[in-house]
Amino acid sequence: MAIRRFYCENLSNASVELHPDDAVHARKVLRLAVGHTVHLFDGRGTTAEGTLIELTRRCVVDVTKRNDTPRLLPGVDVAVALPKGSRADVLVEKLSELGADRIIPLITERTVVEPRPAKLERYERMAIESAKQCGRAWLMQVSPPTPFDVMLRDSDHDTRLIADMQQLQPTEDQASKLSEAKRVLVMVGPEGGWTDNERTAARDAGFTAWCFAPYVLRVETAAIAATACIRQQTFWRQPS
Repeated sequence: MAIRRFYCENLSNASVELHPDDAVHARKVLRLAVGHTVHLFDGRGTTAEGTLIELTRRCVVDVTKRNDTPRLLPGVDVAVALPKGSRADVLVEKLSELGADRIIPLITERTVVEPRPAKLERYERMAIESAKQCGRAWLMQVSPPTPFDVMLRDSDHDTRLIADMQQLQPTEDQASKLSEAKRVLVMVGPEGGWTDNERTAARDAGFTAWCFAPYVLRVETAAIAATACIRQQTFWRQPS
């Protein structure tokens, strides 16, 4: 039987109680029973193994082992003008699976979707469910919608990229920036693309134009591909 994984905000105690929804899922869907082993994570790097000691309306786990997992290097934040409908759901799920640290809904001149608080809460729940499935110990954070000019002004990342098809050829500068980066920000524009004013503002703010595919990509594809490229190029740097 596969060992099941649950999210628990606090793993500091000898025994922990899971969220009521997880208790129902464990009992009625997974058909777990007292004595079964489960894995836990708090979304802040701590993972644990434990044994179910109560499974009624409450689900209580006796924690037997804890581990601390460092974050992946570099930190990767993705600022993206979200697409409509279910395409945004796919984007959130896949960025979590690929190891993005944070998704930032970006408000640009041609943005078509500005998510409300209820939608952001939904994305946070999706990030938790994705982390359960893919095994990550750190939750992907979901930031409030951020205007383009504020993103340029407030970003303190040591490597800042803007996805842009007009940069048709990769450069050595892009590769070296990623190989040495500690924190990466990549911005992905809306379906209508960047305006000339946005390109100029990003360049003046120190962003590097980055093209990583031969054809025009949909928003969610571009954000997913950018994250995958960064992780693929930097994964060898992970701490032991």
